[in-house]
This record gives sequence, structure tokens and C-alpha cells, in this order.
Amino acid sequence: MPVSNRPLWPALACFLISAGCGYVGDPLPPALDIPEAITDLRAVQRADRIVVDFTVPSITTEKLPLTKVTDIELRIGPGGDPPFDVNQWAATAALVPSVPLNVGPISTTIPAKEWVGKEVFLAVRAAGPKKRRGNWSNIVALQVVAPVPAPVNLAAEDTADGVRLTWQGRGGFRVFRRAATEKEFAQIGRVDKPEFVDTAFEYGQKYEYLVQGVAPAGAGEAESELSEVAGITPEDRFPPPVPTGLSALGGTRTIELVWNAVDAKDIAGYVLYRAEANGALTRIADRVEAPSFSDSTIKTGVTYRYAVASVDVKGNESAPSPTVEIAVPAQ
Repeated sequence: MPVSNRPLWPALACFLISAGCGYVGDPLPPALDIPEAITDLRAVQRADRIVVDFTVPSITTEKLPLTKVTDIELRIGPGGDPPFDVNQWAATAALVPSVPLNVGPISTTIPAKEWVGKEVFLAVRAAGPKKRRGNWSNIVALQVVAPVPAPVNLAAEDTADGVRLTWQGRGGFRVFRRAATEKEFAQIGRVDKPEFVDTAFEYGQKYEYLVQGVAPAGAGEAESELSEVAGITPEDRFPPPVPTGLSALGGTRTIELVWNAVDAKDIAGYVLYRAEANGALTRIADRVEAPSFSDSTIKTGVTYRYAVASVDVKGNESAPSPTVEIAVPAQ
């Protein structure tokens, strides 16, 4: 009987495939691709604009990656009678146009003019690649007020008390500072008048300052645009305070001097001055660390006058204190 020369591998392959395959199961339904709800909607009035920020989640309600955003529905409008119903509110609230279509952080602005004097509510939701919208975000309530004017003519001055900032404006103000080594401005103060003294700085370091006006707006605040930047590099040109309370007491062949310690963060010590009778004061000791001194270079039968000054680490010296007088008895 003749043997066929036809290859056997196709039949063998079919057998192996049929034997090795398990149960496939029912096919999965197609993904809905509905974005998860936005949970971090924020809004603030800045001058004549409402600045809105939020983040579109990167996953869907089925915990799959969100590959595309086809629509961002951001609405603003009055709340109506309570209780608040987001769907009833959305039916009449204004749709904000031209919102960026991104996954991740989004920032946009809305003109405030139409809403001045009113309390408005904002909510947002996103649609995925199949144009199915997710749930509404958290609801933000905002009282819109007349635009807050920006502070003007900001100036920075180096003073003995610190960097003194002055500007023109009215209301409340936030003060911001950025050092040369920092990327972002940070708020360092809040005042209700157009001036501020920055005491938490380092001499020789360059700083930039900004000021922003704020005004009450319902339960929150409206804010102005930021002022122009004022820059300064503070230099230590200011002596510490003049010492007080200097007193002198005669000892055994010495005159003991004590005074009140000077409260200054950069104090380096004290300088002592002495004069005989009505003569001129001359320096007798430099950079004395403690607020006391024992003068053992005295002569009997002479009347002395003493004064003390303070000096800082940069060598800036204060004016001398009021003098004290003491007579050394003759032997």
C-alpha cells in the first residue's frame, strides 16, 4: 500500500491546539470609559475674574486609565431655593466656555462682572472618549464682590528694625517674600494697614517682596492682583542699642563696673571708656563679652568717669551710655 508523502504537521497542530485550549468564558462587556468625579474644585475671585482650579482624575469609574477627555462641563450660577439640587441647578446655570480638555490639573477664569453682588455656585464634570459624563464634582459657593484694587508703589527700605515695606492701598493685605535661593514666593504676613516690617531675614541675602489686597466676601475673601515686585539686599549698618544701668563700685585696688545686658541677636560684646576728671573718654577695653568689667589700672586720689557702648558682629558700635563717676581715695 503506498504511503502518502503529504506533511502531517497541519493535522498535528490542529490536534494540539484543540487539546491545549481551556474554557474561554463569556466575553466581557465594553468599558464605559466614564471619568471618576472631580473632587478638588476650587474658586476664588481675583480682581475682576473668578479663578477656577481642579484636577481631572486619570482613571475611570471602572479603575481603568482615562485616555481622553472629550468635554469639560463647568457651570456657574445662583443656587436657588434650598435644599440644593445639583441637577436642577445645572439646568439653569451658565456653561463656562473654552475650558481646556486635559487629564490632570486645569485652571481657567470666568469674568466676575455679571455676578457682582451675588452668591454663585460652581460645579464641574468631565466626559471620556465615549462622551459619557461622570458625576458632578464637589460644589463651591462663592460670594462675588466689587473688584479689589491692587496695591501700588510698593517700596522696601533697610531700617534698624528690619526691612520696612510701604505701599498705597486700603483694606487688608497679604505680604509675600522670596529669597534669592527660593523659587516661589511665600506669605510672611497679614496686615490691615499699608506697611509691614520683616524681621526674619539675613543680612547680605537678596529678597523680593509682593503685596496683595484682600476683602471680605461671604464666608471667604476676594483678592486683588499682585503688586509690582520690590527688591532689596539688607546690609547691617545699624548698631545695637545703647547699654543702660551702668554703675561703678570701688573695690580693693579696682573699680567694678556692671550694666544691663543688651538684647540684640547680633551682639558681639561691649566697649569700655574711661576718663580722668574732666578729660576726654578713651577706650580701655574692647569686645567685653559679659555685662561687667573690673578696672585694675586705676590710681589713688583720682576721680574717674566711665561709659560703655555695645558692638555687633559687623563692628557697628552704639553711642556710649551716660557716664558714671567714682573717686578713688588717696592713700
